[in-house]
Amino acid sequence: KAENVGMVASMSLVNGVATYEDKRLDNGVVVATTANLPELTNQTVDFGEFLTDHDEGRFFAVIGPGVAEQLFGENVPIGKSIDFRGQRFTVKGVMTKFDSTPLVSGIDFNNSVFISYATGKALSEGNAQVVQILVKPAEAEGVDRTQASIESALLQTHGGQQDFSVLKQDETISAAGNILTILTALVAAVATISLVVGGIGVMNIMLVSVTERTQEIGIRKAVGATNHQILMQFLVESMVLSLAGGALGVLLALVINFVLRVTTSLEPVLSPIVIVVAMLMSLVVGVIFGVVPAMKAARKHPIDALRFE
Repeated sequence: KAENVGMVASMSLVNGVATYEDKRLDNGVVVATTANLPELTNQTVDFGEFLTDHDEGRFFAVIGPGVAEQLFGENVPIGKSIDFRGQRFTVKGVMTKFDSTPLVSGIDFNNSVFISYATGKALSEGNAQVVQILVKPAEAEGVDRTQASIESALLQTHGGQQDFSVLKQDETISAAGNILTILTALVAAVATISLVVGGIGVMNIMLVSVTERTQEIGIRKAVGATNHQILMQFLVESMVLSLAGGALGVLLALVINFVLRVTTSLEPVLSPIVIVVAMLMSLVVGVIFGVVPAMKAARKHPIDALRFE
């Protein structure tokens, strides 16, 4: 038995799809848990109440706001019934919207249906997959001792096989931070490669344009255009071309943003600052990769340019 254990909440995923009339919960999960989950995860109930100890083994459910929107729309779901694995569950509560996914195995509480742990175990015929057990120590200063005690108890239960991990809250936050750092680095690498590839594309297009307009360059120089004017002409064209590509990218991002909002419960945000930065980066790419074609155009001799075919 683990030492210094105060409050415990188990969570198991139960396979199946919850339905209400002709609507299916395609973007969500059913979680079997205990009554003290809200206290351990700092959740609150917006409507109704959460599961109680008296609900163990009974067919009651508490749903996240995303589930309420998917299945019930604008209607109040309290007292209504959802079907799951051949049983009818009465909705007794709706959770307050969680601003972000809690650090609990990646479960999106906004799109979860919560049923009692005993009910979930019975529906799964004892095979419910335990994804996490949350523990609050009885004494805050004994966290390390509690962690070691829990790990020892689980090792005995699992026959000495350590196919689990026991993490403190700060370790979980640190692990999530490391994952976020890695993802940020990967996104930055992909963005950099995309910028370079796009810049090379702009440069190639401008080089072809310079070649095709050689006689035009010769005529302009013959009537008095300076090297600087020719250079600026093609540099501006490169910048306009790059900005056009950036604008198309922003438009595509807005379309994807809209589609995700309509078809899923996700609410991606595309801030004005991101759009401004994207356009500025497009401008910079146009300048950097437009210099070589512009200089090539400016250095052409007017006589040779006029003779070019």
